[in-house]
Amino acid sequence: MNSRDFICSMLFAAAASLASAKTLTYNGAESGSFYDGSYWGGTVPSSSSDILFNDTNKEVLYKIDATAGVTINSLTDNSITNRTKHEGYEPWGKNIVIDVGESTFTILNDITLASNHNYAPFAFTSSSDGVGRVEIGGNIIAKEASDGSEGESLFGEKKLLQSVTVGGNIELQNMRLRFHTQNLSVAGILNYSGGQLNLFYGSGSNQTISYSFGGINGADKTIYFGGNPDSGHMLQNSTATITLTNSGTARFSGGLKYDADGVAENNEFNLVMNGTSSGVQYWEDTGSDMTFSNVTVKGGKLNYYSNLGTSAISLEGGTLSPASLTGEVAVLKAESIAWDAGKISFDLIEDTAASDKISLSHALSKTSFSVVGGTREIELVVADAYDIAAWIETNGGPITYTLIEYSSTDMTNSDVIFTQIDGINIEWNFGETALTVTLGLVPEPAEAAAALGAIAVAFAALRRRR
Repeated sequence: MNSRDFICSMLFAAAASLASAKTLTYNGAESGSFYDGSYWGGTVPSSSSDILFNDTNKEVLYKIDATAGVTINSLTDNSITNRTKHEGYEPWGKNIVIDVGESTFTILNDITLASNHNYAPFAFTSSSDGVGRVEIGGNIIAKEASDGSEGESLFGEKKLLQSVTVGGNIELQNMRLRFHTQNLSVAGILNYSGGQLNLFYGSGSNQTISYSFGGINGADKTIYFGGNPDSGHMLQNSTATITLTNSGTARFSGGLKYDADGVAENNEFNLVMNGTSSGVQYWEDTGSDMTFSNVTVKGGKLNYYSNLGTSAISLEGGTLSPASLTGEVAVLKAESIAWDAGKISFDLIEDTAASDKISLSHALSKTSFSVVGGTREIELVVADAYDIAAWIETNGGPITYTLIEYSSTDMTNSDVIFTQIDGINIEWNFGETALTVTLGLVPEPAEAAAALGAIAVAFAALRRRR
């Protein structure tokens, strides 16, 4: 089933279940089951059940069987644990583990995680790596517990889940929200307003890991990978790709980081922008020690900024523009650009040194069009053509902007469609180390006539001499 079919089926099922939803509270047994009503007040959980964990002084680890597959309406964990009750470690408390085995655990609506589970988290676990699925039709809401503390939840404890699918948003407000899954697909937006996000908390080697979001919001946030090295949570020789499928605008600033020293090696992290025509993602990469190996733009608009400048950019469609979270004008540093198709957009202001620019340490190169009729376009964005005219007059003549710096290029003017601005004469030049654009005023009709008259007089004089 593809993600669209999954979302539609979940919506229909959720609508049906809402009409008769009933809250079932777990009875606190150390070992329990979703197939035995005695653990749930005499009712076996079903698609009309709202599951609730609501302890006030929890001192027991719950392990609950869900290995034959489960469908419920919603799930809420409001547990407050006695954090001193964990042998050898304080203050950890006792966790809740839902064992999905190789099956699918389906939540038609929201899962709300608001417990104070601390390092012994609320968790889904599978029987082995690459099996077990959690499908959520609504949102993941991860927030602080009622006692004001930050808890922890984990999708995939020790073993890698095959997938976690979310039909709505992830609202990360104040919790350590961690995933250990081969695939995470979120149709909505990740709103990262508080807490801590770890996209791969556990062990993995030679893995291909994918994450998909309908956009990411967050200011000055860190996305972590890897776990506790003392527990053997090592991520190595793997590729992790974050794909953004925005249909609206989202804004993120922050960086990637390993959760602790010694938890990762020889990994590749990639970013793919593949939004709709109305989709815009601002991504201000302020990481200080690691960033994306590759950034690919396929659809939508990626307003991008990078501190480190070590990413290789591939432009296959959509729009790439230098921009930060706080301003449309920025200098984008990168290793290289391989340009198949799509648009690069530059915001210009009067100060040529402070306008948009892309600075590459290596080449700007073209690749063969991957689709029939592909085009490459450069767009200049200015407040108003009259503003440019005023800048040119103030400058006393044409203004030249450096748009892209590179070590080399195989591109010429004929490879690109250039934006035009009424009343402004634009001259483009792919030089040996930089693409520049010079903006000048188009001569007024009287000036143009005088110039043509001067040319005519010169030709007449030349004929008389002959």
